[in-house]
Amino acid sequence: MDYIYNIGKYEVTAAQYTAFLNAVADTDTYGLYSTNMWSNEDGCRIQRTGSAGNYEYTVAADWADRPVNYVSWGDAARFANWLHNGEPTGLQDLTTTEDGAYFLNGATTDVALMAVNREPDWIWAVTSEDEWYKAAYHKNDGVTGNYFDYPTSSDSTPGRSMNEATNPGNNANYYHPDYGLLIGSPYYRTEVGEFELSQSPYGTFDQGGNIWEWNEGIVTEDSTTYRNIRSGSYNNSAEYMQAEYRDSRCLPTLENYYWGFRVASVPAVTINGAHTVTLNWSQVIEGINFGNYAEIDFGDAPDPAYPTLAINQGVGHLIVADAPLLGSLLDVDPNGQPDPGGFGDDNDGTDDEDGVSFDSPLFVRQSTAGTGTVTVNAPRGGKLDAWIDFNQDGVWSHPTEHIFGGTSQTLVAGSQTLDFAIPAGALDGATFARFRISTAGSLPPTGIAPDGEVEDHRITFTLVDEEPPTPPSITGLSDDTGESGSDEVTSDTTPTFHWTASTDTGGSGLAGYWWSLDDPTPESGGTFVPATTLSATATVTANGLHTFHVRAADAAGNFSSVSSLPFTTDTVSPAVVNVVEILPDPRNTAVSTVDVQMSELVDLGTFTYADVSLMRDGSPVMLDGSVALALLSGTTYRISGLSAFTASEGTYVLTVSAAAISDHAGNTGAGLASDQWTTDTTPPAVANVWVRGDAWTTIFLTYLETSGVGDDTYGYAVPVGSADQLKTLPWFGIDTISVQFSEDVNVVEGGLALYGVTVPQYAFAAASFSYDATSYVASWRLNQTIDEPDKLLIDLNGETGGMTDKTGNLLDGEWIDGTSTYPSGNNTAGGDFLFRFNVVVGDADRNTRTLTSDVTPIKQNLGKRTGQAGYSIFFDINGDSRILTSDVTRIKQHLGDRLPLGEPVVPQEGLALTLGSLEATGKSRSVQATYPVETTISSALRVDPAAANTQPTRPEKSRQASEALFAELGSAQARDISSTTDRLTMDAKTLFEIAQTLSRSNNTGNGKTRAACLAEQVWADLARGFLR
Repeated sequence: MDYIYNIGKYEVTAAQYTAFLNAVADTDTYGLYSTNMWSNEDGCRIQRTGSAGNYEYTVAADWADRPVNYVSWGDAARFANWLHNGEPTGLQDLTTTEDGAYFLNGATTDVALMAVNREPDWIWAVTSEDEWYKAAYHKNDGVTGNYFDYPTSSDSTPGRSMNEATNPGNNANYYHPDYGLLIGSPYYRTEVGEFELSQSPYGTFDQGGNIWEWNEGIVTEDSTTYRNIRSGSYNNSAEYMQAEYRDSRCLPTLENYYWGFRVASVPAVTINGAHTVTLNWSQVIEGINFGNYAEIDFGDAPDPAYPTLAINQGVGHLIVADAPLLGSLLDVDPNGQPDPGGFGDDNDGTDDEDGVSFDSPLFVRQSTAGTGTVTVNAPRGGKLDAWIDFNQDGVWSHPTEHIFGGTSQTLVAGSQTLDFAIPAGALDGATFARFRISTAGSLPPTGIAPDGEVEDHRITFTLVDEEPPTPPSITGLSDDTGESGSDEVTSDTTPTFHWTASTDTGGSGLAGYWWSLDDPTPESGGTFVPATTLSATATVTANGLHTFHVRAADAAGNFSSVSSLPFTTDTVSPAVVNVVEILPDPRNTAVSTVDVQMSELVDLGTFTYADVSLMRDGSPVMLDGSVALALLSGTTYRISGLSAFTASEGTYVLTVSAAAISDHAGNTGAGLASDQWTTDTTPPAVANVWVRGDAWTTIFLTYLETSGVGDDTYGYAVPVGSADQLKTLPWFGIDTISVQFSEDVNVVEGGLALYGVTVPQYAFAAASFSYDATSYVASWRLNQTIDEPDKLLIDLNGETGGMTDKTGNLLDGEWIDGTSTYPSGNNTAGGDFLFRFNVVVGDADRNTRTLTSDVTPIKQNLGKRTGQAGYSIFFDINGDSRILTSDVTRIKQHLGDRLPLGEPVVPQEGLALTLGSLEATGKSRSVQATYPVETTISSALRVDPAAANTQPTRPEKSRQASEALFAELGSAQARDISSTTDRLTMDAKTLFEIAQTLSRSNNTGNGKTRAACLAEQVWADLARGFLR
């Protein structure tokens, strides 16, 4: 231990604690009394009577000098505070139990009490563990670290003799395992000092046995902190008294029957002459050499408000040569020099208080901490401790009152300015400060120091107005232009802002207002206007979002909260960026809406149909109020209600002008934008139909064009508007159909189908389809030539999903064979183009049959070329531009061919039939013939052409079946066949047509023959399977 202290000679007794209770526990706010003290057999027999507010305490006589028990560490600390404060009477508050050696201020929990530390200016305290340990075990021989094992000045286990006359020294009250307790019920504990010859080397008693004693020590076990106890008790064996043993797990709120405590104090000194010092335990030390100064420097704060006089534990410094000083002057004081103004030491002898000065005003605030400055002149350096009584309670015990953070400040030689914290809530007005300089430092505000100097100063704090004024309320932007007068959007670059007056609430007076543009801390770089000014005009240099800020300031420097008003400056005229492209274009429907992209949001009150113009084919279309405008998203607006104005055909141009449109800031627009589209509601039609053969020569094709009956590319133009449309075409090798449309169309290979009677449906050659978008001609080439006589039907799909023009209008295809002329249709979109033509190869006279009579005119004009008299395109069967014997040969190959009965039929949608094997059996010249029919009709809209074309034309069995059937029939139909050659040239389809005719008649000229029955059966099967 490096300091002098006093320690209680005995444990605190029940009588002393009873006096304490009677002084401060008439209400007992913090439970200083435990009912166990009276009611428990082990209690110290302190009894409480009366009711709260009027409690009284007494102790049984036999227990008065025995140690108090059932006290917690918190109770012991409050007892020490009571001693520190001069044993006052009153409630348990800061003047009695809650402040002093410990700042408790109502601390009653383990956590709060574990956080309590001894204050530097302590006078009385619960012993620290070091203080307790030194007094108990140190041999007091001046040798550091020299200790006894037991607190009875012995290294041997103490005895238990109550008669020290015969067993002098080294005795204690403890439990012996062989003999039990030393004192039984009801006392258990001896009176203090019972073992009068068994004191420690420093003269303390009972630090071993009798009762455990609280100290300030802290022990941590299993992450929990506890207060320490030492000494052992009457109920513990001897080893608990040894120096090495320290007990733990004692929470500071716990009370126990064998726990008590003793206290320590700061020694008071008196000076009995220049070289004699008497300590308060009557130890006199003489012959001390104080150098040139044999006296003490005392303080002069008013006493007893502050401890200044020696009798009140006043402050003093022994005057030693070359010791630290405050200032350059020092005088000797016989005692403290208390003075209401702190001038006692100034007026007594030399005014030596020249080391500390407060050169700047000191301010206190109620809600926030502050900072003060003090100038200290320390010509020899040293360590400075200083206190200011911020709460003006006459003591410097509050932790914040030991300034400079509660630690000593090391000063260099000379003058220095030091900052110190002023706590929030410090009182305004006069108070006292104490400054002590010494070599060692760490001094309390009272007591004698071995060297240095003390100065007490009366200082004054001024209460600062901390109440901010009320914030101004911004009433608006007076130059709000455009659509709204209150939307804070303006085109004015020097807007003026107004606000309502603020109110000063702290009493210092309203100084004025700070305002700024886009700076949220106006006072840092804004503009100040006096309190009478309630508006400000700002200059805006850039478009965009800005914020006006204003706050009030009072004379004390307090600021109100900042009031802010966001606003937008916009000096840019709105413009039409784009009229969004109208799609599809071209189109066949009216345009109902058009979207317009603007450069910014505009005032819809200024954007109306009048800003939109519409032209059709160069002529204006007048719009009206049915055309509406609305914001779509972002800065895109939608013009709606246009359907009634855009339904007609034509080329439209829609233009939006911004000339009369304003934005929200009031800027008038500029510029315009347009979009053009075409509306086409006229459906496409067929304008021509050509046929040709791939083997036809160029000369022949050219002649067709120059003769006005065809085209040098596409071939012969089937005539329309008369019966000529259905006259048979005699050419061999026709394999290409070409169709010209009235306009550009969307057409594909599958858009046309060709049906016949001989061949139900023709197939097209792979990858042979072509379309010329310039001439609007589409061509389809068959995968076979039309060499058999057939009635042909072109079917162009004009229904939904079929052929359209580029705007989506369906083909207008309605047609009446032999009557209709180009273009096709009835002026209404939709409808297949169904066009008939006939082919009989070699039918030069075009009478539907190829006969020997067709040979005669050809033979008469053999050798004739195109352009020569006698040349006819219908005699040129091979289409090679000359009439040759090869044409005669071609006719002979087809003698007997004639147009088949019936008509080509377009398959019904969704029909799927499969024909099995049918046998047509008859007898002719005792020959039995069988005709197999096997074909499949697909489930598609049209018959599978591949299947249709698999029918045999002239198989041997067919000829046999024909002969047998014709022999059996004997009908007029059979007689019409002129020769066996005709019969042999007749294909199976013709045979079935005859069967159809017969099956519809119940009787023939020869009655209902077997052939007729067979034909009827054949036709019934065919009718169920075929679409014919």
